[in-house]
Amino acid sequence: MTKKLGDLKRNFDIRGYFDELGVQWWDEGDNVSEGWVNINCCFCSDHANHLGINLESKMFHCWTCDESGDVVKLIRRLEDLSFAKAKLRLEDFQELRLRRKKEEKPKREYKRVLPEGFEPIWKGKEPPQVKRYLKRRKFPYSVCQEWALGYVEQGEYALRLIVPIFHGPDIVSFQAVDTTGEAVQRYLDCPPARARIPNKHIVHGVGKANKKKRAVVVEGVTDQWRMGPGSLCLMGKNYTQQQLAYLLKNLQRDVRITVLLDADAWTKAREFAKQLAWRWETKITVLEKGDPAELSEREIEEIWGW
Repeated sequence: MTKKLGDLKRNFDIRGYFDELGVQWWDEGDNVSEGWVNINCCFCSDHANHLGINLESKMFHCWTCDESGDVVKLIRRLEDLSFAKAKLRLEDFQELRLRRKKEEKPKREYKRVLPEGFEPIWKGKEPPQVKRYLKRRKFPYSVCQEWALGYVEQGEYALRLIVPIFHGPDIVSFQAVDTTGEAVQRYLDCPPARARIPNKHIVHGVGKANKKKRAVVVEGVTDQWRMGPGSLCLMGKNYTQQQLAYLLKNLQRDVRITVLLDADAWTKAREFAKQLAWRWETKITVLEKGDPAELSEREIEEIWGW
């Protein structure tokens, strides 16, 4: 059995496995050594491809958190599998096997991150509770497609909108929003063990802000839906140093920023704006009451008009 497992590891098609899973990989460029394939580390908050897999030994090491091990350990982490099931994944991706046609088995794009049973919401196919929630909050159905929202029918996240959190094209986390108005916790974050990047280590929406050259920083995902593309979500009143570092790395310098936190967060807004101002043209907009999710179209246009 040991020899067989060793053979499976040596012949494991790591690139094909990552392609099927939807994990972005690099075999050249920054932080990549010859004979290695690198990904963003799934054991820490790394988002600069510091986890390398040696193509000969099939052992991995992260140069950020110092985590290391073999491909079985890596597979178990990526897909939350038992040892036996991870071994089956090795058997599925042997380099000498004929690869299945891509159209027969599409990419899953970090299915382990999203809750089990996640279904995207398409216009005309919104679950009843989602329709009622959007109508009550006066959101157009188009927010579901704009922000790739989904839902699950059963389990912990039933009766919630599931908001995938993206880093570039990749889903790295999620937040679940209560649609009933009765839950003790309105927002549930992705468990740390499932997240590729924890919610408070990322600022959601950077890609769209870079395209628009304008950004409005808001607290929550519903504020982001109201403000539209270009808005940046902190997922809470308090920003973290990891989120600030994420912006420094990923937000282009020619983007103008408006900090628009809720009416009760003036001190935090001023503090965050001060941190941003040395690099970006930044201003603060203060709400007299409420939060951005309650703004009118005219008020939103005025904020973006700066």
